Amino acid sequence: MGEELKQRILPNVADGSLKLCFALTEPNAGTNSFRIETLAKKDAAKGFYRINGQKVFITGADVADKMLLVTRTTTLKECQEQGRSKTYGLSLFLVDTRAEGVTLTELQARGIEGFREFTIYLEDVQVPAEDLVGEENGGAAALFSSLNPERIVATGFAVGNTEYWLKRAIEYARERVVFSGKPIGSHQAIAHPLAELKIELEAVRMLARRAAWSFDQGHDPARVGFWANCAKHKAGDLVVNAVDQAIQTFGCYGFADEYGIIQLWESARLLRTAPVTREMILNFVSEHVLNLPRSY
Repeated sequence: MGEELKQRILPNVADGSLKLCFALTEPNAGTNSFRIETLAKKDAAKGFYRINGQKVFITGADVADKMLLVTRTTTLKECQEQGRSKTYGLSLFLVDTRAEGVTLTELQARGIEGFREFTIYLEDVQVPAEDLVGEENGGAAALFSSLNPERIVATGFAVGNTEYWLKRAIEYARERVVFSGKPIGSHQAIAHPLAELKIELEAVRMLARRAAWSFDQGHDPARVGFWANCAKHKAGDLVVNAVDQAIQTFGCYGFADEYGIIQLWESARLLRTAPVTREMILNFVSEHVLNLPRSY
């Protein structure tokens, strides 16, 4: 990002007067981001790019002022014909979400509490050349570096949710009495799973801090990626186990709307899949950390 663009955008992002969303995923390009087809072509004479394409599962597009849009400025086919790497040709743009040619269609998705998700259609959207982020065709490095903090943030979200559900389960286990006049938390069948959740929670918290520290230190993205992926992998499993154990502790009351537990299952389950699946994390560790042959 050039200095002029930084000065124009970042202070407003920091003070909350400018809201951004991230537009990467497409119907035919989910985990494999290199297959994106949204294309930006430069009109040098007029000083703008013309963008056409489609994005899907874009969270918060309705409240964002601009989207950080990932496009191709050189198609994958052109890269192959030119003998270039598939990482070449990706570019990043800041695009007004209300620009002419941008259409938002809400997806009826669940699990994103407090947010809405959208399919975004871009038809001949004109974007000023000064809103190109970084170098044309050179956006891959910035793009994949940005995915590491996204995974760290997702881990933090899972940690916070786990703390909440664990607290609710512990409070209920201290108060609920069924047999022998003792609270159910006095029974190991209830207490031990909650104790294990606490241990796992602290382990995930430490992983998240290790990943955040590595990112803040400016370490190589691959190194940061290892810690960020480890944290996200453990956090996704932990948060699902936490809400499941909260439901189990509450018994049938865990399914009653008034207790506010069962409604949280969907958002917990989402964290096993988004923003990256546990299978792709295992692929990353296998290939880039253990140096095993690529499996896909």
